[in-house]
Amino acid sequence: MAGRFTANVYGVTWFIIDLSIALTLAVVLALVQRSANRYQASRYPEMGPPPIGMAGRYTWGEIVALVVGSLMTVTVFAGDLSPS
Repeated sequence: MAGRFTANVYGVTWFIIDLSIALTLAVVLALVQRSANRYQASRYPEMGPPPIGMAGRYTWGEIVALVVGSLMTVTVFAGDLSPS
């Protein structure tokens, strides 16, 4: 269904669609990461307090996800805005 909806969408409109999808996914993943950190801290208290994440120190998984996700997002946006 999404394929038919976006079949004739190009340029700035497609950029806005991609931006809204990326922001929605980022919010969901941030919520999941925080929930996973809290669960890990309660299940394995010997590991210390949960990582703070985006407001403090980062875990290596968050750093890798941030870099890879940023590169993929920039590539998609560049493809949307480049002339065909």
